[in-house]
Amino acid sequence: MKLPRDTNPAGNAEVAGDSGQGRVREPSRQQARPGHSRTAGDAHHGNGTQAAFLNEGAIGFISTHQWGIYPGTGWIEDAPHAKGRIVNVPLPAYAGDQSFARIADEIIQPMVEAFRPEMILVSAGFDAHWRDPLAHMQLTMPWYAETSVQLLALAEELC
Repeated sequence: MKLPRDTNPAGNAEVAGDSGQGRVREPSRQQARPGHSRTAGDAHHGNGTQAAFLNEGAIGFISTHQWGIYPGTGWIEDAPHAKGRIVNVPLPAYAGDQSFARIADEIIQPMVEAFRPEMILVSAGFDAHWRDPLAHMQLTMPWYAETSVQLLALAEELC
């Protein structure tokens, strides 16, 4: 299946196959396991990941990304038929650690708890870091560290 390319398709743990060409191996029903949750913490929307799992009811996907930059996708109202399973959180430039902490508390954690996945996969693009010259999300290393600890704790509790 041919899909739109993410900004960094090789960085998406949930996409298998020839990522350099933007192709994804579609899992058979025997391979697909219920209750997988993917989160993407990146400055860019995970459009390829969203496309890969748009119609896969056993997979949840959350994308936090800077609005108005490449690839220009990831609207809140994307995927209305997957409401509550595919969640896009477009953010203004300079959102920073506090905004992302609030998103983790108010959106990501409740969604993962409700979805109760067997595993959580994270696509973490470090282009949201404050020193990245191409994006302006302004995340710090302490935020990345704390978020990693929180996601591990959530996975230990639920998976």
